[in-house]
Amino acid sequence: NIATNTSDINNLKTSKANNDLSNVTYPQMIPDGIEHQGAGDRVIETYISSDGTTWYRKWASGWKECGGYSTVALYLFKKTIVLPNITFANTYYTIMITPENRGTGDDNYSWWLEESITTSQFTVRLRVNTPTIRYYCCGY
Repeated sequence: NIATNTSDINNLKTSKANNDLSNVTYPQMIPDGIEHQGAGDRVIETYISSDGTTWYRKWASGWKECGGYSTVALYLFKKTIVLPNITFANTYYTIMITPENRGTGDDNYSWWLEESITTSQFTVRLRVNTPTIRYYCCGY
């Protein structure tokens, strides 16, 4: 058994994972016979800005997420958000916006997206007293 165990130990030394896990493969889950991209996925790149206002996460499958917060000028009520180092494959990614009311006593606010959505930015309009927004985007 010593020779077998020594051989097994030597094989482990040559087949270990890289620090960034780039040589690790994950099994695809195929319960219905259709390949599902992203099963066993892993994050390959992350970023948080130094001021904490933007972040992103990129996955090995191509899935992307990003978010942050921004202030919209009161006199314009309009803001173009440029996504932080993220470009989606098309304009059919998910965009979620949360306007923040910071104690003005007026909870009536609304927002809508302009038609100028691109793969790397979108424009939002608000009708709100304190136009700070949080956003989250995800997709391929």
